[in-house]
Amino acid sequence: MAKKIQKILTDSCILFTIFVFIIYAAGYCFQQKSVTLALSGTAMLLGVCIVLSVFRRVLTYKKLPMIVRILIHYALVLGSAFLGFAVIGKIISTSLQSLIMLSAITLLYSMFALAYAFLESKQDKNAKDEYTSMFRK
Repeated sequence: MAKKIQKILTDSCILFTIFVFIIYAAGYCFQQKSVTLALSGTAMLLGVCIVLSVFRRVLTYKKLPMIVRILIHYALVLGSAFLGFAVIGKIISTSLQSLIMLSAITLLYSMFALAYAFLESKQDKNAKDEYTSMFRK
């Protein structure tokens, strides 16, 4: 249990660092000024990163079909991204900016989801090799 929590927190910290750079870069590109994060915004962003790391566990739940797991994960990631960009970063303020963010995240997510699905299907094929008995009757 402690190793799972350590893994979630490690992934969260890595994701937090990446997310901060993305928010600052997006703020500079869209508003031509730097974005400042207060302590409360930084804490909320770390919370979003922890939630995203927990959401990653949805992909490992093997009882659901892969397409359902990916769709659930996509909806959770999209909601977290909107929370990160609109509420915490205050970068998105118009519907056009929301549409651009939705399109960019959907494009990026679809590329990663296709790669994940391809790799997952290859692993499933390797794991489902037919058992051949060493002892023939």
